[in-house]
Amino acid sequence: MKFDWLEDLIAILDTGSIVEAAHSRNISQSAFSRRIQAAENILGIELINRKAKPNKPSDVVQNYSNELRQLAYMQTHIIKQLKVEGREGAKHIVIAAQHAITTSLGSSLVKRIANIDKTHVRLRSGNRDECEALLLTAQASITLTYRAHLETGRQNNMLTEEIVVADDTFIPVFDRSKVDDLLWRFHNGRLDIVAYPADVFLGIEFNRQVLPTLENMCRVNTVAETALSPAVLQLASAGIGAAWVPRALAQNEIENGNLADLSQYFETVNLKIIATRLRDRSGLNEDEIWRALTLIGN
Repeated sequence: MKFDWLEDLIAILDTGSIVEAAHSRNISQSAFSRRIQAAENILGIELINRKAKPNKPSDVVQNYSNELRQLAYMQTHIIKQLKVEGREGAKHIVIAAQHAITTSLGSSLVKRIANIDKTHVRLRSGNRDECEALLLTAQASITLTYRAHLETGRQNNMLTEEIVVADDTFIPVFDRSKVDDLLWRFHNGRLDIVAYPADVFLGIEFNRQVLPTLENMCRVNTVAETALSPAVLQLASAGIGAAWVPRALAQNEIENGNLADLSQYFETVNLKIIATRLRDRSGLNEDEIWRALTLIGN
């Protein structure tokens, strides 16, 4: 598919007709129509409803309006970035981070690294196992992941090196306006929680270090479950159930008074944020970036 075709479709969506779309794209109506017909032949679908007077985007184009706009934006951004890097020789680095780390520290991370000799940072977010897989397959240069204080060293330590970036704590939080009701139910033998799947890192640590104590105190009722810690935070903020999240992720909401920190009532877990890279990496300005990572939690 040619680069122009996405922009052509956006023009049709914006203007609602071929005539106006051609005008906005600064080409003749006949040339614009030929370009749309060529796209239709390639895709095997109608992009224009020619039965309507005036012609308008087909139903399928209108149904995928948001997705097409996102693709057009991404295409423009990528082309612009390619030109910049080709002209200026800009460097780039891919960092894979757990979802909570991306959300809580992503902005400070990018700010510190982007200042290093015009470095372009690409953040990829995933579960811990996904981040580690990206590193070992060279799809990421560095990972940022959590480690609980009871964990031993990770596997593949002969292949990788690591540094401690920051300390964090896995804390229980809940909608501040509904805390009294939650604690009343807890003292009467029941606690509603938002949980993580048992096979993801935060779920493993919750089940190992928090859940046994809770079950000795009350009946634990799992209301909802998700692997995404930002989603867990939102569910706790909505009063769905108490939830355990990294403090760095919840800190702003706690300070704003929207969330209550329930650490005085329930178990917490000490965490460390670990940066990991493959040993003997060379090229780019990775050593300088590696040193900068030690400051992102400050």
